[in-house]
Amino acid sequence: MTAHLLGARSLGCVNDAAAVLLGSSISAIVAMIVVGLQHSLERRRQERAERADRLGAFFAASHAVAIGIQTLARASVDDKVAVEANIRATLSDRFNSRLAQLRLLEDCDVVVAAAMIDRELMHQTDMARTVKWDDPEWRDTRNELNRLTDVYESVARRRLGKRSLEKVPSLYVPREDSS
Repeated sequence: MTAHLLGARSLGCVNDAAAVLLGSSISAIVAMIVVGLQHSLERRRQERAERADRLGAFFAASHAVAIGIQTLARASVDDKVAVEANIRATLSDRFNSRLAQLRLLEDCDVVVAAAMIDRELMHQTDMARTVKWDDPEWRDTRNELNRLTDVYESVARRRLGKRSLEKVPSLYVPREDSS
């Protein structure tokens, strides 16, 4: 009888040890899954933040170039070469590096929208070189840039999971005169 009780006790110890081992194994597996999920979520969050930085940096750089081109358009014919040289020296590397990032890292719709802005900025530069533009005339030349900027903004917001900004005025819409 004692042997029978010892066998039952040792069997109980084995069952307890197996239960502890099984519980520890399940806990370890769950912990590994949680760590993997956290890593995946953090990687996605980081990728989203990097994308937002790229999209926003190009948007800001293109706006800075557009303002520079406006300065060129308003400059006297005699000053245009110096003004354009200054704009190129201060803005072209920034803009080109942002455009290159988009071309290498973003999807086709973003790249196409950015390339269209790039082409329009080149076209506006060509127009700005020709004569000294006055404000109302120059504003009229920005209609296509305005449309392309709206397209880019819409594509970028969609890529970031944001809704479009229907009620917000476009970047290059002129102020209403209060006279």
